[in-house]
Amino acid sequence: MSYYRPSGFGNITPMVKNLLIINVVVFALMYLIPNLGDTIYTYGALHFPGTKHFVFTQFVTHMFLHGGFFHILFNMFGLWMFGTAIERVWGWKRFLNYYLACGLGSAVLHVLVMYLPLEMNADRELSAALGASGAIYGLLVAFGYLYPNNIVNVYFVIPIKAKYFVTLLIAIDLFAGFTNSGNSHVAHFGHIGGAITGLIICFGGNLRRWMKKK
Repeated sequence: MSYYRPSGFGNITPMVKNLLIINVVVFALMYLIPNLGDTIYTYGALHFPGTKHFVFTQFVTHMFLHGGFFHILFNMFGLWMFGTAIERVWGWKRFLNYYLACGLGSAVLHVLVMYLPLEMNADRELSAALGASGAIYGLLVAFGYLYPNNIVNVYFVIPIKAKYFVTLLIAIDLFAGFTNSGNSHVAHFGHIGGAITGLIICFGGNLRRWMKKK
C-alpha cells in the first residue's frame, strides 16, 4: 500500500500540460473579453440537440469550457493530479484518446438523459452543459484501475484507497442524479457517462482476454 503524492507542477507530462493551457486560455478569453465569451459559449457549450445553437462539434468543445473559477480550478486540479500519473504509463497519444473518449461519453449520456420526460429536464432547451468533469471522471476511473490500492488523501486529510474513492464519487453522483439533489446546475449523469466510458475502456481489454480463454 502506498500514498499517492503528485510530483509537483515541474513534472507535468506534455499532454496534461497542453490540456491545462488550452482550458485556462479559453477560460481567460471567455471572462476577459465578454463579447467573445458569449460567442464561445453559444457555439462551444453543449446545447440540447434540436435547438438553434446546437452543432455536433459541441460534443467535443464543451469539455474545454468552464462556468466559473472554482469549476475550472477543481477540474484542472484533477487533470493535473491524476492525468499526469496516467500519461506516464500510457503515453500521450493513448492518454489523449482516452480523455477525449470519456468526455464524449459524458456528453452522450447527458444528452440521452435529457431526452427523458423528467421534471429536472423541463428547461433543457434553455440550458447548456460545459466543463471537463466527465473526462476527469474517466481519469479517476483509470487511476483507480492502474493504482487501486494507492491512498488518496481526500481534502488532504482523509486517507482512502483509490478504488474506494472512485466508487464513492460515482455512487454520490448516481444518488444525486436520480434524486435530483444537490446543485441542479451539476450534470451528474455527465459525470457518470465519463466514468462508464472509462470503465468500458479500462476493463474491456480484460474482458476480451477472458473471452478468448473460454
